[in-house]
Amino acid sequence: MTVSGLTQPGGGLALAEECANLDGVQAVTACMAGRFTALVDEDQKAQVLLPMTAENAVSWSNLPCGSSCRVGIELSDLDEGQRQAALGLVLAVSGSGFDEITQVLMADDILTLAQEEGIASQPGGPGGGLP
Repeated sequence: MTVSGLTQPGGGLALAEECANLDGVQAVTACMAGRFTALVDEDQKAQVLLPMTAENAVSWSNLPCGSSCRVGIELSDLDEGQRQAALGLVLAVSGSGFDEITQVLMADDILTLAQEEGIASQPGGPGGGLP
């Protein structure tokens, strides 16, 4: 799907064959996670492999607030191969929810473009918020 010149991420993406043929969601997820982490460098791994803590859980948001409100790595900081592997991992864990997740990613991109063009303001700011 393309909206406002942006294409929905992950279109036509499929699980890697060696992972897709494994039994169980856990095995497929572990395989896809291994494929992704094999593609990132040590600095990126430090951003990706985070401890499961309450602080990390509450430090993450999908709201458009820039990198200061999130832990982890941004998809925009990955090269195309890494991004496809990351989205493959999301596909493995989300199953039928993958399309909705990638639509949210695209909506975030549309909101960012609207804000850059002055069409939308930051939530709660001058202009009343979101389009």
